[in-house]
Amino acid sequence: MHDFRYYQKLSFDELITDPEFRRGVYFPTPASGQYWEEFCKTYPNQQQTIDEARTFLLAAKHAFALTVPSEVEIQEKLDSMKRPTQLEQSAGRVIGLRIPGRRTILRWATAASIVILTGLIGLLSWPRDQQILVYQTAFGEWQKVSLPDGSQVHLNANSLLTLDTDWSEASLRSVWLEGEAFFEVQKRPESGSRFQVNTGGMVIEVLGTKFNVQNRGANTNVFLEEGKIKLDLEDTSEYMDPGQFIAYSHEKRAIVSRNAVPQDPYTTWKDGTLEQHSNVGLFLQEIKEIYGVEFEVQDKSVLAENRMFRVPLQELETVIPILEVSLGRKITKDGNTLIIR
Repeated sequence: MHDFRYYQKLSFDELITDPEFRRGVYFPTPASGQYWEEFCKTYPNQQQTIDEARTFLLAAKHAFALTVPSEVEIQEKLDSMKRPTQLEQSAGRVIGLRIPGRRTILRWATAASIVILTGLIGLLSWPRDQQILVYQTAFGEWQKVSLPDGSQVHLNANSLLTLDTDWSEASLRSVWLEGEAFFEVQKRPESGSRFQVNTGGMVIEVLGTKFNVQNRGANTNVFLEEGKIKLDLEDTSEYMDPGQFIAYSHEKRAIVSRNAVPQDPYTTWKDGTLEQHSNVGLFLQEIKEIYGVEFEVQDKSVLAENRMFRVPLQELETVIPILEVSLGRKITKDGNTLIIR
């Protein structure tokens, strides 16, 4: 049984910036379709908000697909979306969409500017004649990806990486990430081509480096292993040196944590082992993101404890007994829920 509590009170604005909701709209799967169908049955009062958010995202995608926009043109198009006629026409051209009322369209105008701050613009602005590469991992699935320039990406479970296919003459190599990935970026000194990762309300600009990005939940976490990167945030830029870790809050639009940390806690997953000295509650959330399971913890006090975890990233059935040893508690499986006794 799914745990819908996170989404039961989300507003329209919060939904259109939520990575999981956007992924379900732009890259739907049978599992995501079933999830939102069950959600609306459980919380019928949210049906209208869900429908409006989905319609907005699809209409916005169509509006940006009509042209090959520059950054200036993108801003102009967002500004034009404040006029009801533009949004009404965009919504009407998307097959299967009911054209919303004028009051709803005016409400969309306020939401339109959000797409620049959330990285959504990357999914909306590819021209029609340009092919898009999409790498997506399911729960409990990992993938190593070779990019067109020879850069390597280790994609963690439950993650999505998107890019265009033509980097031959590109002065800017851009990818869009939702989930978690470890990047090993190739330098292009002959052309000076920059490499950018768009994720979680920030742009990470790279000059030949190795780093880990985790965009899940409320924060985007960046750990730099080697080289140097620049984080372009809403109102400022931050430079990172090797060994530094930064956590950026989507809601606060600010850096909420920065530390010098050892490499292992943030990169062992790419080698097949999740190794952390961590708060139990935070570690269970990590397992939930990777395997798509829910947890029912009978003794809530265990969630505040700190433990050393070393879990191989394999099938869930292999992970459960190892997790039992780490927690010192019995775990039983009921459908998609792990019950910790």
